[in-house]
Amino acid sequence: MSLRLLWAIPTLGTLALAQSRGWDLPPHGAALFDQTRRLEVRPPEPGVAGLPVLDQAGILFADDLDRRGERIDAVPLSLVELVPFLALDLSSARGARAVKLDLPALAPAGLLRLDGDWSRPDERGVQTFDGRLTSVDRVRGGRFELDPRSAPWHRCTLRAQLGIERLIEASTGRVARFSLTLRGELGRSDDRAAPTQELLLEETWTFRELTSADGAFKERVAKAIVAGRERLLRGLDEHLGGLQPMDWEKGGGVDHIGGELALVLLTLVKAGLPCDDELLQRGFRELRAREHRDSYTLGVALMALEALYADPNERDHLASGLLDRPQPRDVPAEDRALMTEWAQRLLGNRDSSVDPAYLSRWTYTGGPYYDNSNTQYALLGLYSASLCGVEITPTVWWAAGKHFVTAQCPLEAPARLSLLTHRQVDRLAAGDRPTSTGLRIEPAGWSYRGPDEPPYASMTAGGVSSLTICLAALRGMNARGEGIRDMEIARQRGLAWLAVHHTVRRNEGHPDPDAWHFYHLYGLERACELGQIARLDEHDWYFEGATLLCEHQNPDGSFRFARLEDDCFAILFLKKASLPVYTGGR
Repeated sequence: MSLRLLWAIPTLGTLALAQSRGWDLPPHGAALFDQTRRLEVRPPEPGVAGLPVLDQAGILFADDLDRRGERIDAVPLSLVELVPFLALDLSSARGARAVKLDLPALAPAGLLRLDGDWSRPDERGVQTFDGRLTSVDRVRGGRFELDPRSAPWHRCTLRAQLGIERLIEASTGRVARFSLTLRGELGRSDDRAAPTQELLLEETWTFRELTSADGAFKERVAKAIVAGRERLLRGLDEHLGGLQPMDWEKGGGVDHIGGELALVLLTLVKAGLPCDDELLQRGFRELRAREHRDSYTLGVALMALEALYADPNERDHLASGLLDRPQPRDVPAEDRALMTEWAQRLLGNRDSSVDPAYLSRWTYTGGPYYDNSNTQYALLGLYSASLCGVEITPTVWWAAGKHFVTAQCPLEAPARLSLLTHRQVDRLAAGDRPTSTGLRIEPAGWSYRGPDEPPYASMTAGGVSSLTICLAALRGMNARGEGIRDMEIARQRGLAWLAVHHTVRRNEGHPDPDAWHFYHLYGLERACELGQIARLDEHDWYFEGATLLCEHQNPDGSFRFARLEDDCFAILFLKKASLPVYTGGR
């Protein structure tokens, strides 16, 4: 989606800046800023639809920028995204300039119009912006319409003054510092008689450093994983002290406590905690003793128990090509019997409205319905069970793969999909010029339920990873046929959707700007790592996501805006916890 930008002809500034260089960031790198932020809505009650809390963490990614490397080449979808979009735009740094900008939906408001003016930079490189944000019913020409799904998150009207003061560094032409103030009134578009609320947003960004995926970055990620692991250990200790038997009547068939326990244990093992750790073993004893029934808990419990018996060097062997797929686990008979029981219970949770030999799909506890989230975790758990010697028939993989083929959302306009594996990226760094997997294909994603709902990133990542697992399991059985081709095409279309709509800043496509952000990142990690994908088109998805998470990590190892399960998703992303399931070996 492109913005309609109307610029006045600039008057050349008095400061001689290196503007032609743009941001000049390292390839696939980023500029990091120290950020302070103040956001207030007064009075806090009655509440508005909710201001997005996931700020930009003071990061400008090279892959955010347009081809000239001057400004962010993406539509801002919230007030917090508007901040860097305006303040870091170097195309506005050449002189006085008028700005008229139509915005499709800026949460928590709906359609908005921005009018303002940039001043001419003074002799110190200081430039100011004075503007106004106003809600409108339709933007100029009616080019943008508010997605009806977004209405609960965009039911406010906004009238606000927006001011920016920034310092442009003469030696580089970059923005070295800026301060932004947005002050105005929020109303209710669905209740004109409701009282207005005062809104105040203040942000300051100060340039800190340039960064890329080098040794310092890897060291920072390693420290973040250790800090996160220690935080989870503290959380596990508290968790085990408060565990209660599942009350299935009150729980509605979903064991949230058991699912969270399984996720914490999986994360601790993947994050490198020794498997003989006393607290970890205590946690696994509790996991084995609990009665698991819902699909999510069963799936993650199977993943956790399988991880306990995996070779810690297996990922390196897969990445180097010494192995072409994960190897069978040597599992004690008691645990294999338990995993067999869990797997059978999981298979019993399939959608009863269709023949499971034709379509296999899951919800929490079975019945005549399904969702793609539980379906992906069921398949992850069943694949883990198969590595531990539990027999999963080929029919399960065929029927689950067919489900994701038939549940894919409608095709979008054709796009060029280019993928690079980790080994190809390594050869590029060594001076080789490996060719990428490039093809023109129609992107298509997945939603929570079916093709009648619009797709979004976390569910599309789930569809890609599920198809990758089904394909790996069937190829391991030497299966062939037209169904394999259909699954591979659907998987490629899903990867194309993730590439076209790529961002690590939000769960793209979901109407709630803050929805399931950490869940989305872990899903993206699985979708890419299961197939050894290092680059989605030009996007270094791991560097971007890991940089964002490291900036969001608190001193105690937790992550801003995160619950315990979100901390797990963040660490699993940072660790690249998903093993490639089919690499082709050497």
